[in-house]
Amino acid sequence: MPGDVNSDRKIDSEDFNAVVDITLGITSDNYNEGAADVNKDGNVNVGDCVGLTNHLLYGHFIHHQQTITQSSGNMTAMIITDDFTVDKGETYDMEISLANLIRYTGLQMDVTLPASLSFVKDDFGQPSVRWASACSHNLVCAMQSDSCLRILGYSDENASFTENETFVVAVRADKDAAGMARVHISNAAAAGTDIKVSVLDGTYATVTFGKPSGIDNIDREYEIKNVYNILGQQVSGGKMVNGIYIVNKKKVVVAK
Repeated sequence: MPGDVNSDRKIDSEDFNAVVDITLGITSDNYNEGAADVNKDGNVNVGDCVGLTNHLLYGHFIHHQQTITQSSGNMTAMIITDDFTVDKGETYDMEISLANLIRYTGLQMDVTLPASLSFVKDDFGQPSVRWASACSHNLVCAMQSDSCLRILGYSDENASFTENETFVVAVRADKDAAGMARVHISNAAAAGTDIKVSVLDGTYATVTFGKPSGIDNIDREYEIKNVYNILGQQVSGGKMVNGIYIVNKKKVVVAK
């Protein structure tokens, strides 16, 4: 029976919790994953969470008739995250915003960090993910086998997201982190009571790791003009080679 995920011949909140678990990649021998695919699209995801919530509230499932993808031009910049800088060994609250271009009630996505970043754990030993401000939607997450973090936001009342909701993922930079890297957001999908949306293109944020000892890092060639070496001698002619220089009264590192 569709929706009876724990096979107890009734559909209730325990089945909904099981669908949330399966969406997050948490499996159990007691779960009938076939019954969790309530919208019959071949996958268990946020669309099934929304569909089962509708059944618990109103007595019938939702079978989404329309699918829109980001690449179709209708879903430009649905998920927004900015580039950021974090000092070595320090933590940073990375913000991810949801652009409400359509009416949807649930959303999921995977966040993958570079090797030089890690997720900060909360008091329960889980990755720290929270809404930036008060929000009626639930926000849960779970680590996946490929080390990405799957995040799921949903409403017990199938209420639509309002404004541009923002949630925060706490990350920490390694002490030896250097240069730049990317945080990738992928496998995103959103669903509402009348539409299911799969975001295929994904997005990313570029993270720059803090500058050591107050010295600016420069990774491109500079024409010599009022440039001094660390001995206070003015450099002239040609272009600078690798090394530390004084430019406009600041220390810079040239690394080609």
